Amino acid sequence: MKKILVVEDHPDMRELLIWQMEKMGFLVIPAEHGKEGVDKALKEKPNLILMDIMMPGMDGREATRILRSNSETQDIPILATTALF
Repeated sequence: MKKILVVEDHPDMRELLIWQMEKMGFLVIPAEHGKEGVDKALKEKPNLILMDIMMPGMDGREATRILRSNSETQDIPILATTALF
C-alpha cells in the first residue's frame, strides 16, 4: 500500500486530507507541524508528502528544504498545500 504523509497544522484540514487519501486507498501518516513531518518522513519514507506551507515553528518551506537536502528523502515528491490563493 502506498503511503502519504500529510503535514498540516489545522486539525479540520488535516482530517479532511486524511479522509480523502484513505478513501482513495492510501495509508496516511499524519503530522501536525514541520518538525514532526520531517521526523516522520525520515522514519516512514512515504511515497508522497502533502506539505502545508504556513505553519507555526518550522514552516513547510523549511521542512521541504531539510527533506531535499537529505539523501534518504530528496526524491520523495512533495506537493505544497495552502489555504491562501
